[in-house]
Amino acid sequence: SGNGVFVSGAAAGNAGTGWIDAGTVSNPGELTSASYSIEFGEVDGVVNYTVLADGQPTALEGVPYRAGAAITVDGMSLHIKGAPVAGDRFTVTPSTPDLDAFEALDRAIATLKDPNANAGQVSQAVNSGLRDLDSVMGHLQAARAETGAVLTRLDSIDGRNQDRALWAKSVQADAEDLDMVQAVSTFQNQQTGYQAALQSYAMVQRLSLFDYVK
Repeated sequence: SGNGVFVSGAAAGNAGTGWIDAGTVSNPGELTSASYSIEFGEVDGVVNYTVLADGQPTALEGVPYRAGAAITVDGMSLHIKGAPVAGDRFTVTPSTPDLDAFEALDRAIATLKDPNANAGQVSQAVNSGLRDLDSVMGHLQAARAETGAVLTRLDSIDGRNQDRALWAKSVQADAEDLDMVQAVSTFQNQQTGYQAALQSYAMVQRLSLFDYVK
């Protein structure tokens, strides 16, 4: 779910028009398994945010909000756009492998059809829906590539089996067309020649140097 590493989202009760993007991994070595909360407040008319990790403060506390500016924490980079207000909250949690494409679409459609949904909720629904669809398409492409690799290996094995079958049929055909009488005669002649050669070699081995001089 999410971008494959973490899932970002907006709290259901947000009153502002802010929405959060899918985010990216800026430094894999800094990633943790914590769940994060980006909470908005206001001081002297200035909207700010604080990032909590598993409920504990991080280095990002009371940071003045600028729409679209990167929020970077623990190897993650996220962007909140629109105009969140004090009390709004956004979450970032570890990704899970249980994304249901139909459920994701249903959620987005339900929000779009909700007459009480504000601009932030609509923007979040559209962004999250597109993110989830991209994730599903990525998994489908990966599965398709893996299936293609398996089919290629199967085709290669089938090709080798066909080559072996063709060779076996060729050997069988040669055996069926063989003249057995002629084959036996040829074999015996070759055997006789081979034995004669061995005997000649043995006789030469027995000759002494004196025999050669003579």
